[in-house]
Amino acid sequence: MELRDINSVTRLGIAGILGAVLLSYSGHWWGKAIANEKHELAAYRSEIIAKNAEQQAAQARTYSLEIRGVGLAVNDWHQSSVWREIAKKSNNFSSIFPSDSKAYNPSLSSRETTADINTRVAFQHSAGESVAYWPIPAFALGPPNPYEKPYRAANLINSGRNAATLGGCR
Repeated sequence: MELRDINSVTRLGIAGILGAVLLSYSGHWWGKAIANEKHELAAYRSEIIAKNAEQQAAQARTYSLEIRGVGLAVNDWHQSSVWREIAKKSNNFSSIFPSDSKAYNPSLSSRETTADINTRVAFQHSAGESVAYWPIPAFALGPPNPYEKPYRAANLINSGRNAATLGGCR
């Protein structure tokens, strides 16, 4: 047998070696991919099981709301004076307010002034000591607004914060 051209034989040898290397590398890569896929599937399964266990444990927990301060203002009474009036009345089923209508000032400006003062006092007593825990979630509860002022609730919260020197802007 006679070799006609050494270049073609060399090329075929190099191609055969490269083909064998490529085939062995592909087999190795495919084996690692399958092994990694099995490992990822096992990790995913354990992660889902852990999340489900955590979610079930969270459903069994009990939660509580910590109240850091409460402000109470009714008519001209603030904080402990409200309780003093209740104790003075000695009846838990009757109002502490006088039943005589002449005991109340009929002036609208007087009622608005009292309401503004009560708002500031309630904010001061409820949140005045809590500046260290800022930001404070604030809930304003009160009777419905008898006057047609749509800005009243937002203004109540802002003016109360400002009066209690808690920040906020007008």
